Amino acid sequence: MTLPTVSSLWIGETLTYIEKLSMASFIGQGHHYQLFSYGPITGIPKGVTLRDANDILPLAKGIHDYTYEEVELQTDRFKYRLLQAEDTIWADVDMLCLQPWEFAPGPVVCWQREGKQIAGAVLRLPANSRALSEISQIADDPTPVPNWLKPDDLSSALEAQKNGSPIAAAQLKRGTFGVHGLTHFLKNGSEVASIYPSKSFFPCDFKDRNALFDADDPITPLLTEQSYGVHMWGRRLRRSALSGETRLPVPTSFFGKMLKKYNVEIDEITGDVDENSGLIKQSASVHDLNITELRRAMSALEKKAKTNFEYLDPPAQKPELGRVLVVSAMKNEGPFILEWIAYHLSIGVTDFLIYTNDCSDGTNEILDRLQEMGHVTRFDNPYKKDKGQKPQRGALNHAVEQELYHASDWVMCIDNDEFINIHVGDGTLKTLFEATNYPNVISMTWKLFGNGGVHDYEDRFITEQFTKCAPEFLPKPRLGWGFKTMFQTTAPYQKLGVHRPLMPDEDRVDEVRWVNGSGRKMPDMLLTNNGWRSTKRSIGYSLVTLNHYVLRSADSYLVKRDRGRINHVDQDQGLDYWTQRDYAMDEDNTIVQNLPRAREQFNKFMDDPKLAKYHKEAVEWHRAKIDSLKSQPSYSELYEKITSNIEP
Repeated sequence: MTLPTVSSLWIGETLTYIEKLSMASFIGQGHHYQLFSYGPITGIPKGVTLRDANDILPLAKGIHDYTYEEVELQTDRFKYRLLQAEDTIWADVDMLCLQPWEFAPGPVVCWQREGKQIAGAVLRLPANSRALSEISQIADDPTPVPNWLKPDDLSSALEAQKNGSPIAAAQLKRGTFGVHGLTHFLKNGSEVASIYPSKSFFPCDFKDRNALFDADDPITPLLTEQSYGVHMWGRRLRRSALSGETRLPVPTSFFGKMLKKYNVEIDEITGDVDENSGLIKQSASVHDLNITELRRAMSALEKKAKTNFEYLDPPAQKPELGRVLVVSAMKNEGPFILEWIAYHLSIGVTDFLIYTNDCSDGTNEILDRLQEMGHVTRFDNPYKKDKGQKPQRGALNHAVEQELYHASDWVMCIDNDEFINIHVGDGTLKTLFEATNYPNVISMTWKLFGNGGVHDYEDRFITEQFTKCAPEFLPKPRLGWGFKTMFQTTAPYQKLGVHRPLMPDEDRVDEVRWVNGSGRKMPDMLLTNNGWRSTKRSIGYSLVTLNHYVLRSADSYLVKRDRGRINHVDQDQGLDYWTQRDYAMDEDNTIVQNLPRAREQFNKFMDDPKLAKYHKEAVEWHRAKIDSLKSQPSYSELYEKITSNIEP
């Protein structure tokens, strides 16, 4: 008997070991295997035939723009179109083949939950199948109301349709057009004479999926001559990697044995074996993950948060934004000051309180001239160096005693490489204030911008030069989800912190109206502790992001290292610091739309002869410093490594 062709779809660019193992198992059992995709894919096992998915069902938008829900819907739509067009067996890319699928001609349908739910992971129906035609037609509807929805969901869908705001197909509950739709059409119908039992393809239930990794391999004893496949629950395994921890199978586990059998290699692993579970646990590097998957993870997180977490109610009286003060500490930031000040003035910051120490590049001269022009108040940093006090802490302690601080309505501590990027309205703080329903505390999560291959220092806007950045879904390393906080001086906090207000007045905590970067209320526990890193519960980017241009050019990084850190003064900014922050997986140029106003303000600064002179001198000092550092062996070696991406 000629074995049937097996077909799958992958909407992405990089395969994990799960998909590779699935494909290799079918090839190893003698099947012709065809993988449909919407573009190039790396890591395809030998013997797989790659085909263009657009020939069956074109994408409606860019592949990176598809959320998890949209990927699932597109896959279901594609599967039904393919089965109508070709005689093939559909297998999800996380289905492992245990033996040749020598099935008789006709439908191949199996139970996922015995007698209750028909699986979509393995399917063959004839092209003229009525059920196939009907489910395909409904799945293709952009705003369908499937009559197999649960009563409450069906009522909601009908009501939304009646009100003129129908629910999009991808927003219906997961599995609507997969297991639930197939169950509706096939369970009690007459098209399928027999349905394969769940143990034939699902010997391991979802809740028991970790057994696939168990060193004692409890899966193999469950297999019989009627076992044709093992569903590996790939989506959940891929999602666990995105949370920052990769689970890798040991050789004696079922997964380990199958990987060896089909010669599927996993990248070199490090870590300790958990003796109880048999898992090798290692921290996953986000650099090794797929940007498409990371974007989908963030989209899914935002969607879940919108449903589960609250937004502020508007106040009875809408207050004005008022005066906004930025407090900052600097050392040798001369070439970058004017852009930073101009930008933040252009979005609504009214005052700057800046502390400097040990500057030799013209930073003080630039700031003092800005003070004469009425934009900045500068102090020599009064930190107590002899007592080990950090410059930034000395600055903040002094700032809260100043008249300017108490005359301000809002205050925020940010550095010269951090830019508030507002994604709502005209990009100003006023529109952010309005869009978030007038909070008194707003946290803005960092987006780390990497070097992006920029070697040479140029005297032009940092915000234009650097667009390569970290993905928004970046729970590990935790550094990537740090946030800074803008708060009203009347909010019930008694201390200005680097990242957030501190020392809450316990009797007035109910007055706190604290939101994240998507305008959602922050968890209660954050209102009274000292936490400054977002979690999956508190993360949000949709309204405002704090762009953190932490590296800049490779040239400027040498000067940054020579200067030292303004807060963690005892920590070296060497190769490790660079590699931990050089994110270039994603791209974000949304801040560019806010730059025309900043450019206008910058040009006004440069029209001032003194300010223009000081800026030019700072640029010249910076360039001379770069040349001097490059002549030193240790800095020359560092430069070579960070510009050639050579591991130490």
